[in-house]
Amino acid sequence: MKKRDVVIAALGLILLPLAAAGQDRWEALRQRGRITIVSVKDSSVQDYFLDVDRDGNLTGFDGEILGGFCRRYGLTPRLEVLKSWSDFVPALLEGKADIAAGEITASAARQKIVSFTAEVFPTRLVAVNYKPAPPIRTMQEFSKARVGVTEGSSMVDILAGLIPQENILRLAIGNLFKTLEAGGVDALVWGIEQALVDARKYPRLQLGMFVGPRESLAYALRKEEQGLRSRLNNYIAELRRNGAWEKLIIKYFGAEAPAALERATGI
Repeated sequence: MKKRDVVIAALGLILLPLAAAGQDRWEALRQRGRITIVSVKDSSVQDYFLDVDRDGNLTGFDGEILGGFCRRYGLTPRLEVLKSWSDFVPALLEGKADIAAGEITASAARQKIVSFTAEVFPTRLVAVNYKPAPPIRTMQEFSKARVGVTEGSSMVDILAGLIPQENILRLAIGNLFKTLEAGGVDALVWGIEQALVDARKYPRLQLGMFVGPRESLAYALRKEEQGLRSRLNNYIAELRRNGAWEKLIIKYFGAEAPAALERATGI
């Protein structure tokens, strides 16, 4: 037997037990019959992604996807709301939750610790400001602007290499619009999903240039949950093929959302 064949055979012996372990974990989850989902609520946009109604049914973009998945496999979902973005990874690793969802970015740093499903929503940062001021369209305009971002968010790191540090104002989530309205900043920067929601609530708000790289929102799981992840990925792919995914985009983010996402991310 050639050395290459020996290596492949050895890898097979290693991967087979891992796959079996992932399948065993999925079967244990099915037998348990319930699945715990955690989310973070630091702004109203999370309600568009994941919430529960009076009857305990999951609502929102992610809620409808995960609710349909649970119905297919006979699982009862239970939603728990966490206080901070720093809490969802420990909740997964400590076995207190099975899935983390609700506008979670599958960042490279997070992928080193937990696993993510296929993309459920494309995202990218966008600069927004109020009319009648013209929208910020160029990097030259953007580099001169005073820009407000949510304190503690990854947006600060992305903007650090694009505009002077003194132009970045870190604001509490409740002060973003107040500061923009008062003229304390020239623009705000946040995810396209947040901008789509807010543009529907605030007619004066307008979208300008996109900032930084394209990223993905997805569901986070423990790395060993291969069975759960593969079934979630298959379900997400099915929704994209049959048009249900785009219908959910329009339902929660508006008829203009597909075109805005295409401009932002090229989907």
